[in-house]
Amino acid sequence: MRLSRRAALSLAALPLARPELIRPARADWPDRPIRLVVSFVGGSSSDTIARLFAQQLDAALGQRVIVDNRAGAGGLLATQLVARAEPDGNTLLWSGNQLSALYFLHRQPGFEPLRDFTPISRVVTNAAVLCVPAGRPWRSVAELVAAARSTPQGLTYGSGGVGTAAHLAVLSGLAPGEARVAG
Repeated sequence: MRLSRRAALSLAALPLARPELIRPARADWPDRPIRLVVSFVGGSSSDTIARLFAQQLDAALGQRVIVDNRAGAGGLLATQLVARAEPDGNTLLWSGNQLSALYFLHRQPGFEPLRDFTPISRVVTNAAVLCVPAGRPWRSVAELVAAARSTPQGLTYGSGGVGTAAHLAVLSGLAPGEARVAG
């Protein structure tokens, strides 16, 4: 199932902005606590936002929303867990933009995005920040990229794992064949 751009945008802020507008597909839903599986570690910014969202959803639906952190493998563990869950609407995935990336980056991801998931809403948009140690000479992205290209062994960077936004952001800035993965 694909959502049109207009439909996705109209759903984007619905749960937090107007929780009273949430309409369940079944009259008896939710009939038990909802499990919100979060693909990030507890205490992270994503976890904090998910917990705030869970409180709003809890109030709007009148049913307990339990946050279940399942960090690991760049979100793959949480995604696989939700893909295997009963498709009854009581298990939700709180994930970043890595859902489609995980599918293409792993030989056997354990899920099919269009078959196993129904997008509900984009809840938040956040910015990424690129930082370097203060003692380094780079003061722009262009300077950093030039340094990486001119250093035979490349530069080291950190990310939350394969397929995460930070990982893909770095790879998207490289020319084809430039990616080097440390063993």
